[in-house]
Amino acid sequence: MITIIVGQRGVGKTSLLNRIKNYKSKNCFVYDLDQRIEEKSNLKINDIFAKSGEKFFRDLEKKYFLELIQEIKNNCNNKSFCFISVGGGFNLELLNSEHRVLWIQRLSDQWGRIFLDRPRLEPELHPIKEFQLRAQKRSQMFKEKFWDEYLIPEGLNQSCPTEEEILFNTIHNCKGILTILPSLFDDKNGNENGNANLNKWNYFVNKHKSWGLDFLEVRDDLIDHKYYPTIFKDLSNNGYSMIYSLRKGDIEFPVELIKNNYQINYLVDCDISLFNKYNQDKINIISCHDRAKDENLESVFNKLQRFQDLGFHIKLAVEIIDFKELYTCHLWQQEMPLKRSFLPRSSNGKWNWYRLMAKGKMMLQFFKEGYEGSALDQPSLSQWIKNDKFVTSFAAILGSPVQHSHTPIEQESFFAPWPVYAIDCSENEFETAMEVLSKLGLKAAAITSPLKLKAFNYCGENNSDIAKKYKSTNTICKKDESSVWFGHNTDIDGLKNLFAPLEKLSSPKIAVWGGGGTLPLLYDLLPKAIFYSAQTGLPRDTKNISIDFDPEILVWAAPNLVDKNNKLPIPNNWKLKMVIDLNYKEDSDGLWIAQTKGCSYYSGLSMFKAQAILQRDFFQSFCLPHT
Repeated sequence: MITIIVGQRGVGKTSLLNRIKNYKSKNCFVYDLDQRIEEKSNLKINDIFAKSGEKFFRDLEKKYFLELIQEIKNNCNNKSFCFISVGGGFNLELLNSEHRVLWIQRLSDQWGRIFLDRPRLEPELHPIKEFQLRAQKRSQMFKEKFWDEYLIPEGLNQSCPTEEEILFNTIHNCKGILTILPSLFDDKNGNENGNANLNKWNYFVNKHKSWGLDFLEVRDDLIDHKYYPTIFKDLSNNGYSMIYSLRKGDIEFPVELIKNNYQINYLVDCDISLFNKYNQDKINIISCHDRAKDENLESVFNKLQRFQDLGFHIKLAVEIIDFKELYTCHLWQQEMPLKRSFLPRSSNGKWNWYRLMAKGKMMLQFFKEGYEGSALDQPSLSQWIKNDKFVTSFAAILGSPVQHSHTPIEQESFFAPWPVYAIDCSENEFETAMEVLSKLGLKAAAITSPLKLKAFNYCGENNSDIAKKYKSTNTICKKDESSVWFGHNTDIDGLKNLFAPLEKLSSPKIAVWGGGGTLPLLYDLLPKAIFYSAQTGLPRDTKNISIDFDPEILVWAAPNLVDKNNKLPIPNNWKLKMVIDLNYKEDSDGLWIAQTKGCSYYSGLSMFKAQAILQRDFFQSFCLPHT
């Protein structure tokens, strides 16, 4: 089978191809369509766009794609694995029903990316608006055409056994619950009688047979009931167990249809608000997904308890406001772990880490294969497979935002068998979060903005000298089983690594924009620089600056602008030669400035890598399990 790899610009399709080569060195063929176009046309993609425009490029793309498909058919046997990566704007109408479409995604797709090495498509727009404008249309196209989804962990750039299992479908004993999504039954490829895109659906059914899932879930608010006969028949014939979930309650109760026509193990999950509509002897699980605006958790517990007393398994899946509520619900669930399930929800996936930590501790647990799934807080397939059951200790990266962090991937082998979670935590909830996380098993953490001062105050006298000097802590750890937290700071060494390009320059004129919690360190490392406030756009000290100051180097140490207009935050007349960015997010305004000014760019990723090594040295001294 030929697998076509699709995804947004910059998601990592080429990098994935390179890893695939390592997974299957024999009987596996990989092709990068963009690379093939450059080889065949003897032109760079950027030059094609610049000289001939996008339409000309799309015509070339079509020509060389069809040639490649024919070449594969002529040279590869049916047992070969063939992967072709195509550009984000590739015309998927060129594919046929024999092509398996793998939609690869990353969390950072939602924020957008800025490129220094790719052609601008709408240069009159801010580059993030440009990305998002096309990404929205492309996502809809991918959703219609994909057979498989794979959410790649942020920062993954090396071969990974879990990824190999996912790509070549060698997953076993997975457990958990996967929700059947409506994208598997795309009406554009079916008809009004419920004959869906059977190639896509049949692939899904066959793919998951060996996974050892607890259940596949069918939700009445997601799947049109005209597809029920197809679903029930195929799940029955392939040995699946099923949960039928009543969330909408506006169609006929299908239990008799299932019971009388199909040999399948199933449970019925009914939302608490719909209970009186149905026969209670047909229901196994009572779920609560909503609560009134001012309703406290005790009231929700009491409502569910009535159903538990009647013999139902009860599931709490309401939105959870903060760490205190999270821990209250955690204790409630653990009082009767066989009879209660707790699946916290949020508007931004904030509780993803808790669902991972709770793996194996309750009956009902869901994961997802792509970004959306049926709830943002669901762990990804990659996270789910890696995470062992019954976690009692873990490490983390704490900050806000934190979903983009590479720390879970960077530090996972060091902390194994402990998992490393990305935990979103704001300044005003830090102390409560630390109390809760400590009780749940947190042993060590990297700290990022805006929590470094909070972490410093939390560790107090147990901070290292360097942390005390700058009143900033970016690394914390417990000593053995002690309840005392020790703090350290590796920012200074990380910054030195990032600023290495400055050593080759003679007395460069440097402007520092922003600074935040790293400002004291930046003053020490760059004493001759001119420092600007990111909020006002004015120099922090006007005594030593001339009106016509024109820096060669910009150190970008500020958050992104909220308003995505096309006006740079820095003075327009600056003729920069270099931007050094403390961020490594792919939507950083530092990238935008470097792109606009046409100057060299150094990402904060080198700072992150240097810090991570020094953080491991600090953690190593605390007798963690791997030592």
